[in-house]
Amino acid sequence: MFFKKNNSHFSDGSSAMVQEELVKLTKKLITYETIADKPAELKKCADFIEDYFKSLNKKYAAGLQIIRIVNNNKPSIIVTFHTTKNPILFLNGHFDVVHGDKAQFDPLQKEDKIIGRGAADMKAGVAIIMQLFLELCKKGIKPNIGAMLVSDEEKGSYDTTPHIVKKGYLPKFFITTESSDENIGYAAKGVIGVTVNIKGKPCHASMPWLGKDPVEMFLQDYAKLRKKIKNPVRPEFKRTMCLTVIKAGDSSNRIADSLFAKINIRTTSDSEQKKTVRLIREVFKDHEVNLTVESGVNNYRENPYLKELAESYQKVTGKRMQYMKDHGASDARFFARKKIPAVTFGPHGRDLHGTNEWVSISSMKTVYDVLYSMTRKM
Repeated sequence: MFFKKNNSHFSDGSSAMVQEELVKLTKKLITYETIADKPAELKKCADFIEDYFKSLNKKYAAGLQIIRIVNNNKPSIIVTFHTTKNPILFLNGHFDVVHGDKAQFDPLQKEDKIIGRGAADMKAGVAIIMQLFLELCKKGIKPNIGAMLVSDEEKGSYDTTPHIVKKGYLPKFFITTESSDENIGYAAKGVIGVTVNIKGKPCHASMPWLGKDPVEMFLQDYAKLRKKIKNPVRPEFKRTMCLTVIKAGDSSNRIADSLFAKINIRTTSDSEQKKTVRLIREVFKDHEVNLTVESGVNNYRENPYLKELAESYQKVTGKRMQYMKDHGASDARFFARKKIPAVTFGPHGRDLHGTNEWVSISSMKTVYDVLYSMTRKM
């Protein structure tokens, strides 16, 4: 058996209070403008999180092991109930966010929604983990679990999670509380990042025969790629491609001397990813191309840990857990590479990275209850 038996009820007996605390924590976390180019804000938020866990040790003599890791000025907080790098479960969250208007860091609460930058992606998920540790500490329950909270997921997590994995922090099961509409995200697309540099020959725009236009060269090759990779027009788990960055020239009457572009491609399987890499290299064979390739996630749905999570969800809600395939990437990919079952499971939210990003308060509480139900037995 993976889990110790415990017949106590999954709820902590103070449902309204827990929900209120989840709201307060989420709002507080949103006030930190934790974008990549504001390291002082990232540090302040990390300080708040670390101090929160330290206060649990002081108030409840919880004996939490609290580790702060900083790599390339990006802080991470790791917390376990026991002295181990290999708990049964690591709960993962990121407290960095994408850019937003200043007003978005002043959260609003309207009925069942918290609105603000990072509400769903994913200050709410971080708050759920913090609140979970509080309630376990209050009851003197010390499960073999850990929290892994990082600060650069929106930039790929390259300075945090892979660095933590290299240090040996490897659980038997991994959950990131990214927004997932209370579904288990058991599979996720792989990522190919394409960077293209094309050198041209500048000349006056009225005499294009005298130059070599890097924009025209790129557009011709990109059209060949687009002919092979069609984006779906509705939510489908299929390969996608988006031109996300293109820079060339600085004058309207001069052909540019160079072009720089970035293309983001998501693939649904390792075999499709390999074929796509070959296609990219063939299409851009006459130009400088750099690729970053990351495999996706594909968990076995009958894995005992996934089944335990699904059973906890049914116990709490009376509904069967739904499984989904994620279009986006998460930190789960770093653990999937180590053959560790790694999934997303988080609250309902919408407009992630948008102007009206929000998370459902009642769904936050549901996710908290499910995780409490499961982790108290570990």
